[in-house]
Amino acid sequence: MDHSHNQGHNHKAIYRKTFLSHENFDFHSKLKEWLEKYWRLSPEESITVQELGCDDNSCPVYETIVMAYLPGKDTPRILKLGKAKHLLTKQDIVFSVEKQKS
Repeated sequence: MDHSHNQGHNHKAIYRKTFLSHENFDFHSKLKEWLEKYWRLSPEESITVQELGCDDNSCPVYETIVMAYLPGKDTPRILKLGKAKHLLTKQDIVFSVEKQKS
């Protein structure tokens, strides 16, 4: 049953793309480097980047979810970041990784 109408609008995936370990992200020049450094992204992991947004223009909510998959594993490591994928900063990565540890 869908309860999203209770919110008045829907948050939905507006971007989703999977990158192999040797591929760079086409939307952000530094993000992969920061994930490798601060999230300890390994060369074997493939990455799926999903951006969630609203279908309501007055809603400023964007969330980027990074999922790292090791070969042969179905369950990814997940990093949730509270802004649009192309606006992410090094601080966003560091804070999100630290928050997950606690």
